[in-house]
Amino acid sequence: MSAVAKTRLTEIVIGSRPPKRFKVPAEETKGILLILDKYRVDDEEDTISAEEVFKRLYAKTSKAATLIRGYRTRDSLTQAQLAKKLGTSQSALGAIETGERPISKAMAKKLAKLFDADYRSFL
Repeated sequence: MSAVAKTRLTEIVIGSRPPKRFKVPAEETKGILLILDKYRVDDEEDTISAEEVFKRLYAKTSKAATLIRGYRTRDSLTQAQLAKKLGTSQSALGAIETGERPISKAMAKKLAKLFDADYRSFL
């Protein structure tokens, strides 16, 4: 058995899309925490939840519709391009984005896979 296999490792994941994953020996994580400590956010007053930021948008359509539009914009996709990737029509996707059409569990899973998200976010 190699020395690496005997060492207890801690997985550190930073970011998303795609996330950067690191396997760090447990004793090394203390040093990493010291480096990151200066960026710590302790005061919740300094942060604003996504729910608060987007509540007006959610009121117009839905949280799921807002997420789809946001992910699509982030990835520089048109409705037509996203619809093609999902195997649906642009008009169907447009109806989902405006909240006129509900999102099925199957569609939520396709969206989650495409955007590297939890499918439950779209339901």
